[in-house]
Amino acid sequence: MVADGAAADEATRDAVLHGARVVRADDTEAALLLGRELAGVDDAVDAAAQLLAEGPEVVALAVGSEGNVVAWRGGHVVMPLFAGEPVDPTGGGDAFTAGLAAALLRGEDPETAAWWGAAAAGMTVGHLGGRPDLDLPRLREAARRVRRAHGQDGDG
Repeated sequence: MVADGAAADEATRDAVLHGARVVRADDTEAALLLGRELAGVDDAVDAAAQLLAEGPEVVALAVGSEGNVVAWRGGHVVMPLFAGEPVDPTGGGDAFTAGLAAALLRGEDPETAAWWGAAAAGMTVGHLGGRPDLDLPRLREAARRVRRAHGQDGDG
């Protein structure tokens, strides 16, 4: 199960954290999940570790204009935002979640999945309406380009 958002009450929060494989939250939702606001990337890394201890295998937290922290047991990566000047932020977080989940379902490791998520979000906010064509070959190639542009090997 992929959970995107924050639960309305403590019991639901606990059930989601114990049952979800992936938890994704924007800044506001992360504050609700944690009971406090995030104070930057380092705090988000610590918060993700706290949430991982409650059950999920992968936690992705948005950190304002700094990007997204994606964490798993044994590691994490900070994904900057990749759209230059966004045309329309509609659907960016949802696209990040979809790209991340699609890669994980295909058996990719969490770091590669984070690149897929970042590429999907960048493709989404780069034009009006929040509905890009995110077919798997296009998404995989976009993730490779983004990784290469940021000094990574680009294999995923």
